[in-house]
Amino acid sequence: MERAAMQEYFSEVRAYFAPVDRTTETGTVFDPSQSFDLESPPSPWISLGAVRNFKRAAQSALGTVRSGPVGVAQNQYRRRTDARVSFDFCEWGKLQMALAAGSQHMNVLESSGAEARASGGPAVAGQPILAGSTSMLILLDSSVLGNHAAGELVVVDVDYVAGITELGTGITGGVAVNPAVLDADAVRRVSFNVASIAAVTAAGLQLQAPLPGGAPVAGAKVQKVVAFADHEGAEFLQEWSAVFAQEEVSGGRVYFHYPRLQAATPAGEVFVPLADGLHAALLHAEFAALGSVDANDGEDVVCYRSFVPAPGAPAY
Repeated sequence: MERAAMQEYFSEVRAYFAPVDRTTETGTVFDPSQSFDLESPPSPWISLGAVRNFKRAAQSALGTVRSGPVGVAQNQYRRRTDARVSFDFCEWGKLQMALAAGSQHMNVLESSGAEARASGGPAVAGQPILAGSTSMLILLDSSVLGNHAAGELVVVDVDYVAGITELGTGITGGVAVNPAVLDADAVRRVSFNVASIAAVTAAGLQLQAPLPGGAPVAGAKVQKVVAFADHEGAEFLQEWSAVFAQEEVSGGRVYFHYPRLQAATPAGEVFVPLADGLHAALLHAEFAALGSVDANDGEDVVCYRSFVPAPGAPAY
C-alpha cells in the first residue's frame, strides 16, 4: 500500500481572520467540508498572508478519579479547557496591526492641521456618500471626486452620535469609553471599513477590495486615511475568528480553526536579520482561545484541527 500521501509537508502557514459578533459572542464558522480557496477565501474571511513562528499551545488540564487505600487511578476527566496560539505576521496592514496590538486600533485621518494630536489631529470633514453605494463602489457627488486619487486609503462609516457604545458598522472596532471627548469622526477613527481606491470613476470610488463591514449604511461618510496607529492601554480587546492553513506540498491540507480568539499580549515586534544590515520587521501576536459550542454534538470547544487527505491516501 502506498503510504507516502499520508506524510504532511507544507511550505508555509497562512492566516485568515473573520469577525466575531460581539453582541452574541458568536464566531464565524469554518466548515472543512466546504472548499476553501487560499488565494480567494470565501467571505467574510480575510487573508492576512503568511505567518512565521506559528505555535499552538493546548493548556487544558485533566483531573484523576482515584480509589482504594493507595489511591489507584480509576478514571480521568477534563477539569479545564484552555488553548493559546502565537505567531508573527510577515505583512503589515490595518488588521494585522490591530490583531498584533490587541487593543483599540485607529485610522489616522487626513488632518485639517488645526491641532496636533498623537493619533491624528482634527480631520478634514467627511464627504457624504450617495444612495446605491456598495461594498466595492462608493458613490459621491461629482464635485468632490477630484479630492481623491487611485492608491489612496479611505474609511467609510457613520458619524458618531451620543448613545453609540460600540463603534464600527458591521465590525466593532472600539467602544465609547469617554463619550464627552468624542467628535463626529470617532467611529471612522476605529472603523474596519477601510479600503484602497482602485480607480476614481465618473460616479465614485472603485475599491480594490470590499469593505469588511459590508455595504455602507445610510448616513455614512468617506474620509481619507493617511496612516494607522495603535496605543497601549485602551480598554478594548480585539476578538476575531481565525483559520490557519498549512499550504500543502504533499497533497493533503491541515487547518487549525479557532472560533474565537482574543488578544492576550501587548504590541510587540520581531526583527529578523536578512543581509547587509537589512532586517525584516514582523508583528508578534498571541491569543487566548475562547469557548464555542459545536453544532453537531453540543460540546464546548476552543479550537479544531482538521486534515483534508490527498486524493487516494489511505485512511490510516
